[in-house]
Amino acid sequence: MNTDWGKIKGVVDEAMRERLLPGCVVGVVEKERNGFCTKIVPFGRFTYEKNAPAVSEKSIYDVASLTKVLPVSTLALMLLEKGSISLDDRIGTFLPKLKGPYRDAVTVEHLLTQTLEFSYTFSSLQNLSPKEIFEKIYLLELARPPGTACVFSNATSVLLGLVIEQVSGRPLDVLARHLLFDPLGLTRTTFFPERFPIEEVVPTEESGEGGGSALQGVGEGARSVSLRVVHDETTRRLKTEANMIVGSAGLFSTGEDMLKFVGAVLGNEIERLGPCTGSGWQVDNGRLFKTGFTGCLMMLDLNREKGLVVLSNAVHPKRHENYIKNRNGFFRKISDVVFD
Repeated sequence: MNTDWGKIKGVVDEAMRERLLPGCVVGVVEKERNGFCTKIVPFGRFTYEKNAPAVSEKSIYDVASLTKVLPVSTLALMLLEKGSISLDDRIGTFLPKLKGPYRDAVTVEHLLTQTLEFSYTFSSLQNLSPKEIFEKIYLLELARPPGTACVFSNATSVLLGLVIEQVSGRPLDVLARHLLFDPLGLTRTTFFPERFPIEEVVPTEESGEGGGSALQGVGEGARSVSLRVVHDETTRRLKTEANMIVGSAGLFSTGEDMLKFVGAVLGNEIERLGPCTGSGWQVDNGRLFKTGFTGCLMMLDLNREKGLVVLSNAVHPKRHENYIKNRNGFFRKISDVVFD
């Protein structure tokens, strides 16, 4: 494998010293003469406490917006490939509750290419009831006409997930398990982290909510942190109060499983994704990538047949000042080592 793991360790060690993250797992897959070669290396611990569990290849992370690619946009591309939907299908055909002036203008292509700019953020809906959240999304309150700008939005991915469910006739999590998780051997990838032992799931951010939190530590140092619950507040409300799995976030996985998925995309093992390859991903310098707010990254270079996965809980114990800037700087340093 042509990757300098010494440099990767140096980047991660520096990030842990600066308390950008308590630990992470880094995985690389690349094409070699006899097939794809993979390597996964864990670093650090679940938290900054000295007695916290050490990160392993099988540690389960909240991968946040990586959910938008695995499974959501990948499932949509599979349905496209089978002819179950087409890019120019108007989503009002599948979602009759849609309202507003853009009801008949939004297409499947707009959802896959993330070219809807909503006039609000998904996080602004976190205090609404599940019924109110969906009523708001169905209004299609856009800041500008569909297709005008590429703006990654949770609401867009929620709508794509709903379309997938209507077309397939199956809940999103069931379809994902049937078409992706089981065939690829993703045995520790789930929308239900509560089914795994609590000591195997990496905590995310401190939370004031009692229902979805657990105490970490004892005595005066005890803190309420999100354990085995979705970090994204609005997605968490939909799951806990309405038992709904949506397309914006909520997936939990391991470095090992995510690298299997990346390898499957590079090796074209899933299904031929055709001209839509890249839909649901962001693109930078010819590479496909997706970040997750909690501190996760997937990146692929299709030409070089090489992929990178980084999973972390950089939001722990609380997102710090300049969080996104520092997180992305860390990702850039890792990806520079792997691809440059």
